[in-house]
Amino acid sequence: MYERDPEWAPKSISDPDCALIADSYRERPKTTTVVQTFHSKESYEWSGATTLTAHPGPAAAAAEFDRLRKAMQGCREYRTPGAGSGTRTTLAQVRAPAHGDEAVAYTRTSWTDVSDLDPEMKELRTIRRSTVVRIGSVIAQFELGPSPSVETMEFPAELMARQVQRLRDLR
Repeated sequence: MYERDPEWAPKSISDPDCALIADSYRERPKTTTVVQTFHSKESYEWSGATTLTAHPGPAAAAAEFDRLRKAMQGCREYRTPGAGSGTRTTLAQVRAPAHGDEAVAYTRTSWTDVSDLDPEMKELRTIRRSTVVRIGSVIAQFELGPSPSVETMEFPAELMARQVQRLRDLR
């Protein structure tokens, strides 16, 4: 079973509490992960992804979900290096739908310094909206973004409900 290891945490994240949120369950040792991406039909206005991470059992998934919940309590803002002064990201919790065994939802808003690429633009704002649901031993993350205008959007409810039901049926 994967245990959170301070050596694993990305060194580029300014707030260690935010590493689990910034990573989004990718690049983890000893977990099976599947990522499916898709785009809107309306000229690629937005994109989305579903990430499924299998854990050795419900207790392991619940422990990982608890780590995410605790990280969300401690993470409000973090910085990552990059062009110019890098990227500043804020985290805001939003109401999660009643899916699976437990669920959380949040919005990450990032401001990236692009002044060296476009002096007139200074910074680029992007928004990612995520809903994370635990169904038994699987953690599913449903994400919209990055987009400059996804703040009023929701992950397609029908797609999320169907995926959660499929995972529930597999138990």
